[in-house]
Amino acid sequence: MLSILALLGLTAGAAFVGTVGDDEIYGTEDDDIIDGSDGDDYIQGHQGDDFIQGGTGDDDLYGAQGNDEIYGDDGADEIHGAQNDDLIHGGDGDDDLWGGTGQDTIWGDDGDDTIDGEAGRDLIHGGDGDDTAKGSGGNDTIYGEAGDDTLYGNKGLDTLYGGEGDDYVDGGAQDDVIYTGIGNDTAIGGDGDDYIDTSVDITEQVPDLGFPSYSGLPAVAGDTDPDDDKDEAYGGAGNDTIYTGDDDDYAAGGDGDDYIDGGFDQDTLDGGAGNDTIIGGEGDDLIDGGDGDDTIYGGLDPAYPDYANIPDDGSDGDADPVTTNGQDVIYGGAGNDTIYGQDDDDTIYGEDGVDYIDGGVDDDYLDGGSGNDTILGGQGDDTLMGGAGADLLQGGTGDDTVDGGSGNDTIGGQGGDDDLSGGAGHDTIYGDAGNDTLNGGAGNDTLKGGEDDDWLLGGDGDDLLEGDDGNDLLEGQGGDDILGGKDGDDTLLGGEGDDTLYGDAGNDVLNGGSGVNELHGGTDNDVLILQEGAMTGDEGDDTFVVQDADHDHAITITDFDPDEDALVLNYPEGGDLPDPEDISLVQNGGTTEVYVTIGGETLLMAQLQGVNAADIDPSSIAITELDQDGLAALAP
Repeated sequence: MLSILALLGLTAGAAFVGTVGDDEIYGTEDDDIIDGSDGDDYIQGHQGDDFIQGGTGDDDLYGAQGNDEIYGDDGADEIHGAQNDDLIHGGDGDDDLWGGTGQDTIWGDDGDDTIDGEAGRDLIHGGDGDDTAKGSGGNDTIYGEAGDDTLYGNKGLDTLYGGEGDDYVDGGAQDDVIYTGIGNDTAIGGDGDDYIDTSVDITEQVPDLGFPSYSGLPAVAGDTDPDDDKDEAYGGAGNDTIYTGDDDDYAAGGDGDDYIDGGFDQDTLDGGAGNDTIIGGEGDDLIDGGDGDDTIYGGLDPAYPDYANIPDDGSDGDADPVTTNGQDVIYGGAGNDTIYGQDDDDTIYGEDGVDYIDGGVDDDYLDGGSGNDTILGGQGDDTLMGGAGADLLQGGTGDDTVDGGSGNDTIGGQGGDDDLSGGAGHDTIYGDAGNDTLNGGAGNDTLKGGEDDDWLLGGDGDDLLEGDDGNDLLEGQGGDDILGGKDGDDTLLGGEGDDTLYGDAGNDVLNGGSGVNELHGGTDNDVLILQEGAMTGDEGDDTFVVQDADHDHAITITDFDPDEDALVLNYPEGGDLPDPEDISLVQNGGTTEVYVTIGGETLLMAQLQGVNAADIDPSSIAITELDQDGLAALAP
């Protein structure tokens, strides 16, 4: 006994040393020193600040009142700190340790220990072995350390460190801080605004329990090489912060406005309900924002561009991960989401809500879903799907495919050779630079080709088509359309309906199609083809074609010049053709009427306003049976 006193530097109120057998020892009201020695002992300290040592054997040790120090030593011990601030060491063996009331410090030491801090603000170290530790009441700090540990914060503002091994960590109620450490861990924040970080390894006690500043890695002591194990993190209710680190991790924010950062490798991240911010980080990630107005980045958070650039101190012998954002799959879920694909080939679904989607670089697939979405393809050959709603879609650079879906959409191809479709609704489509294809679909659409050689199709509805620069092909298709070629040598086809066509600058070909149409050639030498309606060549040497000349036509040509322009009567292929002498000209006031007699029937072909019949040689009027390409070649 004297050797124990000398070692500890204590003056005991009472000192007890047990036998080698199973002893039952009770302390006094003073500060006692009790050594159970060998055997399965029962020791209770009673009042005073007691020092209790169980010795070898499976002991039951109770501190009672006072600030007690209790050591289980060898064996499977059960230790209760009871009242006040106790220091408890389980020692070797599989121990059951209870802190009681007060601010206790509990060390499980070696073995598979079960630890409960109970009431008070406790500090718990599991030690080696597969431990189960509970904070219970109070703001507790728990270290699982080596082994496959199970840690519960329960009530209070708890800080939990999993340490080495495959740990299960549950923060419980209120605002908890969780670091999982090395191993394939599962972290659950529970209720409250929790901070969960599976990205670093914690091997030492950390005095600063505040939330880390996000500058590379959280400011914690110990090994800060990135964790390369497969972790699971569950935020639960509350506004949680989760970092997963290396390898293929799973993180679920649960309810609340959560922040989730996947770190490196191929992560699965689920924001759950609430307005979440989710960072996929490096690797090919699967991200689901869940309900709420979410902000999602498939790669790195642009607010922290240095996050992935962790300096390698060489301590682990491995190179740090290379910065690549990965091929991500992202689901925005219900709500008004903001999603950034960033680098690599991403697949993004905005789903319900008014979403903002930016594909970033490389070849992305972007689907806005329902709602009035804004989708930006960015760099690369992207596919953009607007879905239901009045969407704003911009392909960006690259050869993009864009479909507005239903709703009144605005689509811009921007750079590259794009395929742009408005779908149902009154759409506005801009081809911009590149050789683009624009298809308005159903609805009254506005299509503008922009630079280069574009193909514009109005679809059903009363459409406005403008070719702009380049040699464009414009097809009005169904509805009463307005087509303008603008600059370049353009081809304009009215299709069905009563259309108005303007060739504008360049040597253009205008074909009104069916319906009562109005054609304006514009500047330069144009070919104007009409079944019914009026044609004006404007400037240049123009060719006027009366299409399907086997029946009466009410065609008016307003500015025919016999010295510069040409008149062609075009018949269906394979039919009977008249001879030149079958053509007759009749002066009717200031208009020359052109007739053809064929098969005993005289048909009116055209009315040339402001022209004197005497100035026209009937033999100069051409009789043909040409298709569209053949007629286009008739330009002077």
